[in-house]
Amino acid sequence: MSAFGYGTPANQMKIVRSTDVTAAAMTDKQATEVAAASLEIVESIPLNVNNVTLPTTLEGYEGVTVEWTSSNAALNTETGAVTHPVSTLDLTLTATVKKGTDQTVRSWTVTVFGTNLESLSFLHTLDLEDADPSGSYGCSNTKPKYTVEATNDMVDLGDPVTKWQLKNALIGGDNNDKRTGMYAIRTQSNNDQARSGRIELQDNVYDFNMLEFDAAIYGANRKGMVLMFEVSTDDGVTWTQLEREYTINHFDLVKYRVRTGTTGNVRVAIVLKAGTGQRINIDNIRLIKEA
Repeated sequence: MSAFGYGTPANQMKIVRSTDVTAAAMTDKQATEVAAASLEIVESIPLNVNNVTLPTTLEGYEGVTVEWTSSNAALNTETGAVTHPVSTLDLTLTATVKKGTDQTVRSWTVTVFGTNLESLSFLHTLDLEDADPSGSYGCSNTKPKYTVEATNDMVDLGDPVTKWQLKNALIGGDNNDKRTGMYAIRTQSNNDQARSGRIELQDNVYDFNMLEFDAAIYGANRKGMVLMFEVSTDDGVTWTQLEREYTINHFDLVKYRVRTGTTGNVRVAIVLKAGTGQRINIDNIRLIKEA
């Protein structure tokens, strides 16, 4: 054993002979588990998407095959063709990953947007385009830092103007921000869930039951961040987490929808699951009343 550097503990390196190392090939079961974990699915299919790619083999996994099934005919797993329903629906997409006689099953909830836009009333839009001009590093002076204690992270923006709290989030417009206009929200995870990114509606004036937004990974940050959703029916005193979650694995903006399952005026929060400081962009938040 040779030690290098200083401090406690010092950096160390152990030199061994190749004959001292035993390598074992993965079992077929292990291969299916690892391959299944590597699958990445965009869990939202907006109206501009009419076909999705569902791989039947995976590069680097020799002998592994993937079979797909869908709980609804809106997604044809043989061809990847999407038939958008009249109303937005959630389906279960299942991958059965096989090698030899072993297999691993993995499922996702996928939201397929409906074509009947007349059933949707758009009550409020937060697209950040009314935020103040850029200050340092392309960030809007309306919310230039992840934490602004002087305002308790509050902003009054959108159409109509509405109060939101952007916790561990800023309004960014640099070259790494994924956005459709001048700005997008850039929110950051934290190992402490209470300090992770949270975008929370403060005004109880909208009778909505659906949330829509665009999301993408900021810059080249790591894939796999999870968005959660909470609703409050008592002015933010207590919050209930919705069952729906989205895993963000893409670097271009994708549109998402979430039904809140509520009636009457409520609050909603988009919450970034605890993690190691990775960031995502969120843009074009809409509060929708679905008839």
